[in-house]
Amino acid sequence: MRWTPPWLPEAYSLAYLLAFLAAVALVAQAQRRAGGLEARWYAVIFAALVGAVVGARLMAFGAADWQALFAGRIPASTGKAYLGVLMGGLAGAGLARRAVGYPASVCDAFAVAIPAATVIGRIGCLLAGCCFGRPTGGGWGIAYAAGTPAFAAHLGAGWIGPHAHTALPVHPAPLYEIGFALALLAALPRLRRRFRAPGSLMYALLLAYCLFRAWAGGFRHDALPADPRLVGFGAVLLALVVWKEWRARVGGVRPAARPP
Repeated sequence: MRWTPPWLPEAYSLAYLLAFLAAVALVAQAQRRAGGLEARWYAVIFAALVGAVVGARLMAFGAADWQALFAGRIPASTGKAYLGVLMGGLAGAGLARRAVGYPASVCDAFAVAIPAATVIGRIGCLLAGCCFGRPTGGGWGIAYAAGTPAFAAHLGAGWIGPHAHTALPVHPAPLYEIGFALALLAALPRLRRRFRAPGSLMYALLLAYCLFRAWAGGFRHDALPADPRLVGFGAVLLALVVWKEWRARVGGVRPAARPP
């Protein structure tokens, strides 16, 4: 049976903020368990947050936004891309680690934070009505209420009339991603025991997310062929996991006893 979630336009911004706060708390907790949260780690966390915010904005830019930016104008786009959050956050944390001279990999401390923040963020998407799916005849479809982005899109396409009470039932794309993130969280204890090289766990989780998005992207309302940025990011992650694990196994490194 189709269902209509409550529409809370402000839910996205609130969930976005809560997701970042939860990520900071979880990263700090993971590092305390792993060996202590020294002062340099605050710089790493801050840089990851800045990188995530900047990456989310830049990844959502279209051609017109880039032209405006290079011309010294403020881009009109206000969108955010979750892939940019991951890429920017990873880059920020890596650069900060080198800048402050932290000797060990910092990536695995984010392993719980990323899927947990994804759950919170996608709940916001669900309630705000953004990132909705394409129409479906399945009984699990969401029929967004009048005034939502899905309703406006379907009205503009001529699929519904102006007096309709809801949009057409669509794939619950945010729920698919929430389910995937919860599955990653459940699999983390087993995955920790399989990887030997520091950082491999986080790279593997991001690679899994790229594969998921390549599949689940076909259910979104803006479904497009595989994003070359997603493909390229996934290829780099795969190469990193293979290279790091090969080096660890050749060197006889045993799986690290990481905290849950």
